[in-house]
Amino acid sequence: RGIIAEANKLVRGNRFKQAEKKYLAILKNDHNNVNAFIGLGNLYLERGEYQGAAETLKRVTQLDPTNEKAITSLGMALMQIKQYNEAVKIYEQAIALDSKIPHRYINLALAAEKSGNSKKQIHALACAVDLEPKNIGYLNALANAAIVAEDKSEAKKALESIVALEPANLDALRKLARLDQ
Repeated sequence: RGIIAEANKLVRGNRFKQAEKKYLAILKNDHNNVNAFIGLGNLYLERGEYQGAAETLKRVTQLDPTNEKAITSLGMALMQIKQYNEAVKIYEQAIALDSKIPHRYINLALAAEKSGNSKKQIHALACAVDLEPKNIGYLNALANAAIVAEDKSEAKKALESIVALEPANLDALRKLARLDQ
C-alpha cells in the first residue's frame, strides 16, 4: 500500500518514469494488484499512451469487473484510440453499476455517436436529461442529436424544455420554428 501511495504521489508530481517503475515493481511481485494496475493505467492516460492505458485497464476489469474507476478510465482510453464500439460496451457496463450518474450517459452518447448509433446516442442523452432535466447542455445535445437523426418528436420535446427554462433562448426558438415548418 505504501509503495502505491508513493507511486501515486510521483504521478501527481509529473514524475512518470519513476512512478511507472514503482507500479511495475509491485506488479512483478503481485500480478493481480488492482490498485497498481489502476495507477499504471491512469499514468498511461496522463502521458497520452492510450493503447497502453486500454490494455492495462482491461486487466483491471478482468480482475474486478465492478471497479468503476477502471471502467471509466478504460472508456476514455478506448475513445482516444477510436475503439468506439468497445467504449459503448464499457460505458454501458459503468451505467449498469450505477445508473444515477448523468455523465456516464453523456459518455455513452458520445461513444454511440462516434460508432454511428444515433438511436443509442439519443436514448443515452434522454437518460441524462431524465436525471438532470434542467441541464441546458444535456437538453441542447439531445435536441441536436435528435435533429440530426430526424427524430422530430424527441427534438421538439428537448427544445420545448429549453424554452421553458430559458424563454429568450433564440437558438432553441429558431430550431423549434424550423421543426414546425
